[in-house]
Amino acid sequence: MKIIVGLGNPGEEYEATRHNIGFLVVERLCGALNGRFKKSRLREEAVITDLGGAKTILVKPLTFMNLSGQAVGEVLRYYRCDPEALLVAHDDLDLDLGRIKFSRGSSSGGHNGIASIIDALGTREFCRLRIGIGRPKAGGGPVDYVLSPFARGERKEVEKVVGVSAEAAMDFLKKGIQAVMNRYNKGSRRAPTE
Repeated sequence: MKIIVGLGNPGEEYEATRHNIGFLVVERLCGALNGRFKKSRLREEAVITDLGGAKTILVKPLTFMNLSGQAVGEVLRYYRCDPEALLVAHDDLDLDLGRIKFSRGSSSGGHNGIASIIDALGTREFCRLRIGIGRPKAGGGPVDYVLSPFARGERKEVEKVVGVSAEAAMDFLKKGIQAVMNRYNKGSRRAPTE
């Protein structure tokens, strides 16, 4: 069994923000399967499906970003999964918009949602799909930036990177972390579309 978690904040006011790009990726995966997220007894919305030949759970934590670890920890305990079964898709300020990168066992890099997951699991030995949102222009703070919506001129690029990220997550399920790191991480270039 594999678990793919998309990070974001619940609520309509956050739907189109940069911080919610992880939600967009798992929603794209769910939509491609004609699935529907449902609230569970845990602090998340989830759908259980068969992706890449393996039972897979797609998860959107209903805790706010800074408490993501609470929901992720509950899901792993409930389904009796080790952290190695986990892929977390999330926004990354250190990658330009349109770029993605896989990692495993790395630090939080200042991302509060990832820090919360590391704290809750007691390990950083899980996989991540980092999705670039770029840095704020001079004078803008990172908190306001990640909680702001994408600019109109960025929306086409966002649509593209969400689609490629969903495909990359499928590749992860079929081929494993090393294969997707080899394919998508070359210089943290824009994700291949073929």
